[in-house]
Amino acid sequence: MTNNNLIKELNIESSLLVRKLQSIIDTQGTLLSGSRSADPTVTLPRVRRQLWRTMQDLAIINEELADIYTRESKDREDQLAQIREICDHEAKIKTRLEEIEANDESVKKLAAVCVQETDLEREKAQLEKQLREVEKKLDQTRTEKRELESVVSSMKSSYLMELEECAASKNKILNQNGNRRKDTSKVTDTGEVQTEVLIREIDAYKEECLKAQRERKALEDGHSVWRSSCDTLKSLESSIKRILATSNTLTKDKISTEIETALTKAINHLEESLELSKSNDWSLLIVALSQELEALYQSKSILESDNSDLSHSKADIVPVPVTSNLTSELANETAKLYLESSQESHSEESLPRVKNKLA
Repeated sequence: MTNNNLIKELNIESSLLVRKLQSIIDTQGTLLSGSRSADPTVTLPRVRRQLWRTMQDLAIINEELADIYTRESKDREDQLAQIREICDHEAKIKTRLEEIEANDESVKKLAAVCVQETDLEREKAQLEKQLREVEKKLDQTRTEKRELESVVSSMKSSYLMELEECAASKNKILNQNGNRRKDTSKVTDTGEVQTEVLIREIDAYKEECLKAQRERKALEDGHSVWRSSCDTLKSLESSIKRILATSNTLTKDKISTEIETALTKAINHLEESLELSKSNDWSLLIVALSQELEALYQSKSILESDNSDLSHSKADIVPVPVTSNLTSELANETAKLYLESSQESHSEESLPRVKNKLA
């Protein structure tokens, strides 16, 4: 498979993975919104792992693209060096041919002999009495002429053959790329057109290589930020579980304070991750983090609402989606626990009921 075909396939795989990332983020949004249309077999931790793995796959593809572009750029640079070397050799050959025409003794002798031949033929007509001597001298002169012509012709032919070999070598190099013209007779003598084409291709491959490297770096950084955010959310859920599991030993205010502190810490961390994503223009990660933050804001709003007005009945508490299905249930059960504890003073009946629901 050629590099061009491999680049096309990798770009197609990259596009498919980007669509997959978008689909995973849409699923994440559906789960976080608490929509009834969400697949009950799909959980947020599983979606987050899929998002993480897909980002890793996309980073690997971009790394492969960068390697291919680097190899293509190196090949073009090698071809350019060969073309330039051939062009320099051509220039030297042409210079030598010009020197032969202008200064070589054999060429000068040939010209002189041609003049002498003409003079002798004219002398032959005038000097019939000396016909034999003139004919002998004429034969000698013609023999010398043929020898000199042969010498000059052989000298030129070797250089002309080298010129043809240079042209064939240039065409062979250019035809290796698959997108060069097949008509070798139309190749320019200096190779300037081929050189310019190769330079443009090298610049294009280098630009694509830099682009792929930047995308790979952005995906690696985004993957690190998302993984840190997932760890924060997991830590938050564990903290809320632990607080509610020990709620029978804590006061209502203490439970509220600890849960709100854990939520605030998680919100601050995700807000920092969101700002970093915005500064780097990681659009997909911005959407994912924004959905998680919105869920945390709503969860915190439930706690603040329950703390400010404990006179409402249990029926007034409406469940709001939070970071995950588990956190949503914890927030609602916590709010109910506050109301029950204010009415029953943490009776032995209310706390087990909350624990059973969490289990």
